[in-house]
Amino acid sequence: MRLCLSSSIHYLDIILSHTSGQFKAQVALHSETEHYSLPYVFGHSVQSYVKLFQAALLRIARCYTDINQFAEALGIIQLSFRYNGFDDQFIGDQIQIFLNNFKVPDLKVHCGKHFYKQPRYDRLHYNVTKHYQKKRREKIKLRRYRKTLKHQCQSSFMKFVSTASC
Repeated sequence: MRLCLSSSIHYLDIILSHTSGQFKAQVALHSETEHYSLPYVFGHSVQSYVKLFQAALLRIARCYTDINQFAEALGIIQLSFRYNGFDDQFIGDQIQIFLNNFKVPDLKVHCGKHFYKQPRYDRLHYNVTKHYQKKRREKIKLRRYRKTLKHQCQSSFMKFVSTASC
């Protein structure tokens, strides 16, 4: 009996692979959905699409360490939004807002590979990673506060019940 190991692992929404000494992470696309479909198309505000676009950009900036992979994934996001009726102005504005928010407004990812600057992208990737770490710490802190508050409320209620029954 012969055992074969795959060179890639699908974990959550990421595909991790190791080929010829190179480690690669990429966003997994779900095969059961249409390649360029968005999760909702009708009846939602523009703000919900802004959040969707920004979330997609965060996801790929966090996943990819190579600017060419990032630019390829960005192209798919752009095509998805164009396919669903969004104009180039909306798409370009959202990309620029994202780059401004993460302090790399001069990063060019839509002009062609000869404009791509890996050090600038490294800065974006670093800033996005720091953003996620900060959000995670805030989430943990909030969870602790809620747990403490719940415990205090239960203690106060028990004291109230015990004094009221006397």
